[in-house]
Amino acid sequence: MIAAHLNATDAMAWQLLSRGGVILLPTDTVWGLACDFENPLALKKLYGLKRAEPRQTALLFSDMDQLDDLEIRLAGSAKKLAARFWPGALTIVVPADSPRLDLVAGPDKTIGLRLPDCFRLQRLIHGYGRPLAASSANFTGSKPPCALADIPSSIVSGVDAVIESETRTSGIASAVVKCVGDGWRYLRVGAISESDVCQAVESDA
Repeated sequence: MIAAHLNATDAMAWQLLSRGGVILLPTDTVWGLACDFENPLALKKLYGLKRAEPRQTALLFSDMDQLDDLEIRLAGSAKKLAARFWPGALTIVVPADSPRLDLVAGPDKTIGLRLPDCFRLQRLIHGYGRPLAASSANFTGSKPPCALADIPSSIVSGVDAVIESETRTSGIASAVVKCVGDGWRYLRVGAISESDVCQAVESDA
């Protein structure tokens, strides 16, 4: 059954996503689960696979035009960090004013955003036409997986498709930085250090 889900094409993935499916795929950091961010049933399934309660969920996107479509404008520290580290292993949390983001935004109306440094994934997201809600493919509280073999069997068997590719994961989750106005806060240790973030924010670029 699982084998039939392997090596799904982009077209198959787009169809499944549009129907509320959840896909499993490698990113430049770790393996992740992804679904349509505006589909409540898809998000419920994603949280269920992770054994997690509904919560703020980051979006992976393919280009800045997709952020424009969601009325997201990067400014201040967020703009500097995006210029320095995207595409790459940095999730930037910014204000989310669009009602389209209500299902994935935090209680303070912010949303995590990341442009992955992975052409295969960028192509899939671009073809779908909008960002994907994404989270690491692990049970909440356990280590994010860097290989398909590390993912719990119940997650692998529970998704609608597994997208295999030659993408090499780093095995290190993205760092998370929250930016509101010109201020910033380092929320999660990851592939990019706090000192590197600080240096980028304080630069004149």
